[in-house]
This record gives sequence, structure tokens and C-alpha cells, in this order.
Amino acid sequence: MPFVVAAVALLGALCMVNLLLTFGVLRRLREQTAALTRLSGALPPVMPAPEELVGTPVPAFAATAVDGTPVTRDSLVGRPRLVGFFSAGCAPCHEQAPLFAKWLAEQGGDASTAVAVITDSGPEAVELATSLTDTATVVVEPDAFSVSQAFGVRGFPTFLRVDADGVIAAADATVRGVVGHVAATS
Repeated sequence: MPFVVAAVALLGALCMVNLLLTFGVLRRLREQTAALTRLSGALPPVMPAPEELVGTPVPAFAATAVDGTPVTRDSLVGRPRLVGFFSAGCAPCHEQAPLFAKWLAEQGGDASTAVAVITDSGPEAVELATSLTDTATVVVEPDAFSVSQAFGVRGFPTFLRVDADGVIAAADATVRGVVGHVAATS
């Protein structure tokens, strides 16, 4: 009988220790959740919401296309243009690039009606640039990211429709999103 009493007392003590540890873990989880909630409000969004970009003028920038053509803010003014931002290591960018090229080819315009900005270097960037050179003016930014930074692009892919006055008329993460805006406003 004394062994049973000792075993029950030991089991009760172990259960109390387990209960205290469980309460400690729960308290720590609540603290971490509160800290993450505070931090998540302080982080900038990955990409500005399209409504934040729409209606803003194209910022000043200067870049050189792969064919040597200078690309600046002034080169986007005068007629509507489509600007696509791609990253070579981005799977959605590789999915959207053929749609971008196809839509541009269907519009019947020349390569000057669109600008494709690729923010990486290497074989994947070369492949992406090659697939877009027939339908768009291609800018490859291996280091500086000057065009992407000027536009405030932080997520890839990003597509912008610029009107003839140099104002962003539509913005989306898909070609269809921008083309839909074009169809609705044309």
C-alpha cells in the first residue's frame, strides 16, 4: 500500500509539473503572437496595391535596352504603352512572359509599344529577354534595378499600362489584369 500512495503522489507531482510547463508554453506563444501582430503592421506591402499606382505619373528614370536604345520617362510619353517587370528566377514571370508577348503581337504594334524590364542576369534572364525582344523593348537590369526602384516595384511580375500623357492607367500582377483594364477603358 505505501508503494501505491508513493506512486500516486509522484504521478500527481509529475502532472503538476506538466501543467505548469504547458501554461508557460501557452504564455510564450501568446507573447510571440502579439509581437508578430505588431511587426506585421509595420512591414511594407510586397507590391503597392494597383489603386496606389493608378493615376500616378511615370517617375523619372534612365536605362538602356539590350539593343542599345535609351529608355527614359520621356520615351514612354506620347502614346499608350505596356510596361512589364520580370525576374528571371520567378516562376509566375515565366508563365506571364508568353502571355505578355502574345498580347503585344495580337495588338500589331512594334517593339516600341511595350517595355519589358528584367531584373536579373544569367542564362534565365537571357532566355526571358530573347523571348520578348520581338514584341517589346527589353531592358535587363543585372545590378542597379533603377527602373524597378523608380516605379516602386517590389513584386514580380508586375504589369503597368501607361497612357499617352505618361500617367499609369492600370497596374496588375497579371497581363490579363492590365489587358482587362485596357479593354474597359478603350
